Amino acid sequence: MEISKKVSIIGSCVCRDTFKDDNGNYSFFTDIRFTSPISMLSKPVPQIKADFIHLKRKAMDVNGNWFKKTLLNDINKTTIDALKAKHGDYLIMDMAEARMNLATIHWPNLESTLTVTNSGLFRKHYRFNLSKNIMKNTKLEITRVSLLSDEYWDQIIRQYAEVIRSLFQESNIILIKNMPASYYLDGNGCLHHYETPSHCTEIFECNILLPKLYDMFLKYCPNVNVIEIPKFAIGDANHIWKTNPFHFTKRYYDYLLDCVNAIIDKEKSKLGDIFAKYSELFYSDFEQGVKNQIDSFYSGVENRIDYKEIIDQIEEFKPLGRKKRGLMLLAASKKDFVKNIKRLKK
Repeated sequence: MEISKKVSIIGSCVCRDTFKDDNGNYSFFTDIRFTSPISMLSKPVPQIKADFIHLKRKAMDVNGNWFKKTLLNDINKTTIDALKAKHGDYLIMDMAEARMNLATIHWPNLESTLTVTNSGLFRKHYRFNLSKNIMKNTKLEITRVSLLSDEYWDQIIRQYAEVIRSLFQESNIILIKNMPASYYLDGNGCLHHYETPSHCTEIFECNILLPKLYDMFLKYCPNVNVIEIPKFAIGDANHIWKTNPFHFTKRYYDYLLDCVNAIIDKEKSKLGDIFAKYSELFYSDFEQGVKNQIDSFYSGVENRIDYKEIIDQIEEFKPLGRKKRGLMLLAASKKDFVKNIKRLKK
């Protein structure tokens, strides 16, 4: 394989993590993440210019300067300029960052407003830094992108596609149709469904929004290379960036890298075989995760103390009704039995 293919990224961490084990075959020119297409295309506020001076305190320790530069480009609306100034021959992209809500910032003495991506990166820096200097006394208005109309999104994606086409040949663009995982593996290899309210909301809204955005983009860039995702993709609780529906097992990134290699090496005919191979592997991993979860459950049942008998012997619980005793039994199924019992007694 030819060494050091020049690549740019516009998308989520999935796009960059694809190359974690690429053995130095790729070099990266402009890596744009944590930036919504809407924010990227919005106008700057001429009176406001953010720089590193306004981000003195570290809100993100890992790769701090890269994170800050990303945020400054989003605030100053220089992301596209940075991409134009230095970009690779190939573009790897997805639409996952479009799921992020937007923050519109209002200054008390300015008529202009600023729209930025309401990423965790922005929220941390706003809380620690920006709200104390250039964004002091500002009012923030949050826009949920899931409520934006299809007509508005179509307009944004059309403009977005025009910018991308002006910098890259369609044959050198690789669109990864990333979607959130619904399940993840824990440290013991057991399969779990995402259950936190924030994760469930993210999965639900992405499953509605992202397919529409991929279709819109392909309407305006019909000749780009597309990587379809096999079913049964699984998240990874041990991912370096923690548990999230867009943080997958290593198998997922191996699949993407194999696909990218095939496309860039002009071997697109291999994509069908790669898809079929990994479809079986994804399903096998999913099936094994289910088996591990079942084995773990029955192992716990065999070793579980009979807490029902213990509860029946506790004198003060006897007057409780069926509902309260049901809660007692629920608590008994948890690891922290004593702590739950004390809490439910109150």
